[in-house]
Amino acid sequence: MEKEFSNKCVADAARAFEEKEEHKRVMMMLDNAHVNCEYCLATEEHYAMMSDCPSSWNEYSYVGPTPRELEYVANRGNVEEVLFMINHFAEFVGVDEKYLPASVQEIIAKRNNKIEVEAMMKHYGFCDEVQLVILKEWSMEDLRWYINFHGFDFSGQEYILKNWEKEDVLAYFSRHKYGHRYFSSEIDPLLERGDHDIIMCYLKKNYVSEEAFKGIWERGNNEEILFALEQVSLVSPEIQKKIFEKGTLEQKRKFVSRFKWDDMLVNEMFDKLDKDGVEDDLLEYVEHHELSVVCQKRMLASVSTKFFKTYISKYGLWEDVHTVLLFKRSDEEVRLYLEKHHCLSNEAEDIFFLKASFKDKLFYIETRKRPNLHHLTALIKVRPVEYELLSIAFLKHADRFPRSNEISRSSKDRVKTIVNSSRVLSSTEVVALFLLDEPELFEKYINTRDVDFD
Repeated sequence: MEKEFSNKCVADAARAFEEKEEHKRVMMMLDNAHVNCEYCLATEEHYAMMSDCPSSWNEYSYVGPTPRELEYVANRGNVEEVLFMINHFAEFVGVDEKYLPASVQEIIAKRNNKIEVEAMMKHYGFCDEVQLVILKEWSMEDLRWYINFHGFDFSGQEYILKNWEKEDVLAYFSRHKYGHRYFSSEIDPLLERGDHDIIMCYLKKNYVSEEAFKGIWERGNNEEILFALEQVSLVSPEIQKKIFEKGTLEQKRKFVSRFKWDDMLVNEMFDKLDKDGVEDDLLEYVEHHELSVVCQKRMLASVSTKFFKTYISKYGLWEDVHTVLLFKRSDEEVRLYLEKHHCLSNEAEDIFFLKASFKDKLFYIETRKRPNLHHLTALIKVRPVEYELLSIAFLKHADRFPRSNEISRSSKDRVKTIVNSSRVLSSTEVVALFLLDEPELFEKYINTRDVDFD
C-alpha cells in the first residue's frame, strides 16, 4: 500500500525517487539479458542416433526477464526503457526469444507511440497475432504509413481484402507480395472479392501457383488469364485440357510459348491430323517445343516430308525412336536426318547397316558423331562383307587399333592356326586380321565368332 504523506511536495519527491530507482532497476534487468552460446562436438552416441549428424554445432540459451516481466516494462510506458528493450533484444542471435513475446508487442502496438513503433519496424515489424490488432485498432492514416515499411502476413492480408477500400488495397498490393497459403475460387479472399483491378495488381507482382491459375481460369477474364500464364510455373493437365478445348487462340499461343501440352493433348492434334490432314496446329507447337518419345513415334508415322524437315531442323530424335525413323521414313529423309544430327542408336545402327545404300553407309561412317564404336560391330555383321566400307571405317579409327599384336607379327600359317583354334581375338586383333588381306581367314573368323567393338 502506497505510504501516505502529509506534505504534497515531499510525497511527489518520494515518488520521483522511487521511479528513478525502478527505472534504474528495469534498465539493468534489460541490459543483463543475453544469449549464451555453447560450442558442441558430436560424440559417438550422436552419430549412432543420427546418420547425418554434423561434427559440431552451436547451442543457444536465453537468459533474461520472463514474458511477464517484459510486459511490465512495456506497460510502464517509459519510452527510454521500451526503446532499449526493443533494440537490445534485436541483437540476440540463435533463439526465438530475440523476438519480443506477442503479449509485449501488443502493448506497444495498442499504445501506438510512433517512436516505439518505428523502433519495432526498424528490426522486424510485428508478429502475425499483433498485425491483426494493428489492422483492427489503428486508424487508416496510420496503416497507410505502416505499409510503406512492412507488409502483413496471411491473416492480415485476408483482413485487408475483406475490409479495406479498393484504393487502399491497390496501394497495399503495389508494395507487397501476396503470401497465399491456399488459393481456390471457393476460399481465397482475393478471388472472393473478385475485383479485376486488384487481381491484376496481384498478378503483375506475384508468382501464381497451380491452384491460383485454376481460380483465375475459372473467372474467365482474358486479360487475367494471359497475365497469369506469364506468372504460373505449372498448369495441371485438367486445366490444360480446358485451355486446349475452350481457350482463345491468344490464350493457347501464350500457353504454348511457355509450356508443353500434356502428351494426351498432343496426340489429339495428331488425331486431327490423321482425320483432316492439316498440320498447322502441330507446326506451331513444334516451333516452341520438342516432342516426347511417344509423340515423336506418332510424328514419324504420320507427318509430311515438309513437317519432318521442319522438325529435324530444330530438334533431334530421342534414341528410343531411331529404329522407327528407319522403318517409317524414306531413305532420303533418313539421309536428311543424318546430315543434320550424325548419329543413330546402337539398335538403329544394326538395322541401318543392313538396309541402307552403300552411299548412305559411307556418309554415315565419315560423319558419325558418337563416342562408341558400335557401328563397327554392326558393319562387320553385314553379308556379304563390305570390305571397302570396313577399310574406311577401320582407318578412320586407326589410333584405336595399334598393330603391335601377335596377329600383325605372325606368319600366315601361325595366323591360320590361331583362327582355327578356339581363341577369341580382341577387337584390335580382328582389325589386324582384316589388314592381312586374307579374306578367307578373315571371313572364317567373323562367321564363327561374335565380334564386338563396343
